[in-house]
Amino acid sequence: MSRKAVRAARHESAAQYAGNSTEVHHYPGTFHGSGFVTTAAVSRRMAADRTDALRRALG
Repeated sequence: MSRKAVRAARHESAAQYAGNSTEVHHYPGTFHGSGFVTTAAVSRRMAADRTDALRRALG
């Protein structure tokens, strides 16, 4: 498991412990800021997943 994945799992555990519902997605091969490469399929998938999560959270 990468350091990034371990860090995400720790944050998720802490949020759940505090009573928050969480959702973590891991996108192999991406890098910090890769979402700004809007032509990449993985960036579009990340944006769609983020929008979907917000819609579900906000009703």
